Amino acid sequence: MNARKIYELAYSLNYYAKGHSTSNKEWTTAVLNTLINALFVLVKKDIDLARRLDLILSENLNLTSDIYSFEKIRFNFMHNLIEYIFTQNNAKILRQFEFLQFENLIDLESGFRTAYDQVNEIYFHKD
Repeated sequence: MNARKIYELAYSLNYYAKGHSTSNKEWTTAVLNTLINALFVLVKKDIDLARRLDLILSENLNLTSDIYSFEKIRFNFMHNLIEYIFTQNNAKILRQFEFLQFENLIDLESGFRTAYDQVNEIYFHKD
């Protein structure tokens, strides 16, 4: 699927979710994770569309309860990846790795390191 279509679907899902507030935690978790996954795909395919989706999602996640802490941590990492691509300053990402190690969230840290390595390969690969 091309980046534009991913962005459009994520935008539509976000719009639908905002208009259909629910107390169903499973549904909200699925929506948040779908949007975060779409964001990462866009980070790898089209950084400008990723940045646009990041702005939209940041508004929503600021209003989201801490019962979705896992999703907030994942989104924050994606946001920091986007910032890193534009600034080449990885300090926030390294702090997140330290935090995850401190909290013994080894699997999550491993997944984030894989994402970080992929971004480095795509944007900063030196031949």
